[in-house]
Amino acid sequence: MRLKRALLFVHKWLALIVGIQVGIWLLSGFVMALLPIETVRSEHNIAEQAPVPLAEILPVAVTSGQAMTLAGGHAVAVTLTSLVGEPVYEVRRDDSTVVLVDARGAFLISPIQADLARRIAGADFAGAGQPIAAELVTAEGGDYRGRLPAWRITFDDEDATRIYVAADDGKVTARRSDTWRLYDFFWMLHIMDYGARENFNTPWMIVLSLAGLLVALSGLPLLWYAVLKPLFMRRAAKSGRASEDHAMTPNASALRAPEGSDPIASAQAVAAATQTLLARARAAVRAKVSKDGKVSAALFEKEQHAAHGLSWLATYTEALGQMHRWAEHLKADGKLGEIETLILEIGVGEYALQIVGGIPMSQGEIVRPYDLGLDDDAIGAFWGAVSAAAKGAQDPARKARLAALIAEHPHAASHGVTGLDETMEMIRAQFRKFADDKVAPFANDWHLKDEFIPMPVVEEMGELGVFGLTLPEEFGGAGLGKTAMCVVSEELCRGYIGVGSLATRSEIAGELILANGTAEQKARWLPGVAAGTILPTAVFTEPNTGSDLASLRTRAVKEGDVWKVTGNKTWITHAARADIMTLLVRTDPNAPGYKGLSMLIAPKPRGDDETHFPVAGMSGSEIEVLGYRGMKEYEIGFDGFEVPAANLLGGEEGQGFKQLMQTFESARIQTAARAVGVAQAALELGLRYALDRIQFGKPLFSFPRVSNKLVMMAVEIMIARQMTYFAAREKDEGRRCDLEAGMAKLLGARVAWAAADNALQIHGGNGFALEYPISRVLCDARILNIFEGAAEVQAMVIARRLLEEGAN
Repeated sequence: MRLKRALLFVHKWLALIVGIQVGIWLLSGFVMALLPIETVRSEHNIAEQAPVPLAEILPVAVTSGQAMTLAGGHAVAVTLTSLVGEPVYEVRRDDSTVVLVDARGAFLISPIQADLARRIAGADFAGAGQPIAAELVTAEGGDYRGRLPAWRITFDDEDATRIYVAADDGKVTARRSDTWRLYDFFWMLHIMDYGARENFNTPWMIVLSLAGLLVALSGLPLLWYAVLKPLFMRRAAKSGRASEDHAMTPNASALRAPEGSDPIASAQAVAAATQTLLARARAAVRAKVSKDGKVSAALFEKEQHAAHGLSWLATYTEALGQMHRWAEHLKADGKLGEIETLILEIGVGEYALQIVGGIPMSQGEIVRPYDLGLDDDAIGAFWGAVSAAAKGAQDPARKARLAALIAEHPHAASHGVTGLDETMEMIRAQFRKFADDKVAPFANDWHLKDEFIPMPVVEEMGELGVFGLTLPEEFGGAGLGKTAMCVVSEELCRGYIGVGSLATRSEIAGELILANGTAEQKARWLPGVAAGTILPTAVFTEPNTGSDLASLRTRAVKEGDVWKVTGNKTWITHAARADIMTLLVRTDPNAPGYKGLSMLIAPKPRGDDETHFPVAGMSGSEIEVLGYRGMKEYEIGFDGFEVPAANLLGGEEGQGFKQLMQTFESARIQTAARAVGVAQAALELGLRYALDRIQFGKPLFSFPRVSNKLVMMAVEIMIARQMTYFAAREKDEGRRCDLEAGMAKLLGARVAWAAADNALQIHGGNGFALEYPISRVLCDARILNIFEGAAEVQAMVIARRLLEEGAN
């Protein structure tokens, strides 16, 4: 397909070039054919005659300096014309030059004629008003000097144009036309022909012309539809003057909310109404799952659809609240523009409508108000409070206007101001450039070849501070917060999720050691993690356990100064290349559930494609995956693998699960940010394709069902961003945020999958081709709903928090 596109490209531009050349030939021939030219041949032997009388040689107007083939051989034609209409009085040949002089002793010549004379004879002109000398040469460059006899011709005042042609045999042929003032135009048409061939009418030139004409006729329509027409349409769209046939921007007056309405106040009202509805739904679901005043595990499982639906309603409620907060913040800073207002209106209205009509938990699972135990009164009260905003947001003109604004900036880092400060946006710009230069151009090749991300890329990430972003400066980190982590993760995952996820392992290991390690463990491991010289991997999951960590079986038995590990782990990312493993094991087989679990910092040598695990007591094999490549996934078996006893995290057994839980908030916030980055990549790919792809004579983007998909991507990406930044701020400020982090991850993963799926749909059949990056992005997006807590598990965790006594 790449070869096909290359051939089409060459064809288009070759057709343009050849088409112009052939067009010139045809047009000039057509015009010349229409001229009232009377051809008269009059032969004179110049060598035997005195100066030739005017009546015996007819003047002619043709292209200045045009070469012609006459019966007697090759010749040079020279037009002797004064642009002010004064006649040329004499022509003299003196040795090797011909001097052209008018009545005032100066021949007036146009710039075009001067350029032609330079091309023909290498003439040296002294300037305006000075005599002009030109050497006479043949069309093929031969020199007539010394072969023409001296001759003198006197003209009368009735004609201003004279051309004489001297042939090899010394005879003269002249032609006459009364339409001599077209000579400059003809010169422009024929300049490329001069000296290029003996005669235009040679057979091979006719064949070449016809072949060029065929190429031009076949290629010009393609050039128009594939290059020129989209260019004109895009310019028209940007200037707001698109034609009616291709209009993407409706009347601006139809795009604004009714006079007197306030989008921020409307968003606040919808958020407040949703809070009230959530409180009623929470009470109704609690009644469904409670027995004797307490939440029953059996009833919770039985009413799982309602319980998980409550999680989604709570997520939407938080999302609406954060969008209102975002808009207020932008307004206070003077940054609430048209695009931000449209995103707010469309997003708030859409989510309000989904709450009433049904929230999609997945493609085939919709939770409706009645599923949550809400009655008609509660639903009616909510609809009464949100209907105006919901209906207004669905005005097609609003979406069309937002689509037009998005199309004006197809490469924007974010469609709409994010609300972050200048420092965060500087960080974004730095890592966006890195992703654009070092990651995105190569990501699809790494994916298709299922290769490791090259180590030079990993090393440069270390130099940029990716791996120590949130670690304290005393350990070599940047000392930044989780918001910075989100920004960096977004931009790296926009380039390739594999690259963006390299930092996840460092984030988990760094937080585990920083929060729970001994002073010696922190000093030993954290500087290397921060610098990227020590690459960690998280080794938690086991076959047949998944998210049920309480049933974990991998054992660690202490023998002297080592722990000997036996068991199996699976879905271990980047395990072969890792230098240390944060390894969750059962150190007390008699302790029930989570209580017997401990965390080890297990060093290992780096492996490669040939030898994954070059160390005793450890073996493994690669798991082939659809996406999320670049680091590779492994199943690992431990058989007496030794870990130094001093590497028990914190030096205390039985704390492993508790220690791990402390990292879940950060891990889920970072996963939400990864989802935003993947969604942004899908949006950019879909938008670029929709603007460039021509169907039925216009870009795909001009069709509402295409542009509306992209509009909703931009809207939901902003909602997911605000949810993620909110969770990050809560974490940075030291507040418990497992609920907020879980909601951000739950929504972000769905947004990423929807964006990738819709972007691929915009690509049509090409989206199903591996060579198009959107096929990779779709595979990458799918994992986000699974790892760091599958969507169902995430909804369960949120619901349990919501239904706890005293939860808020």
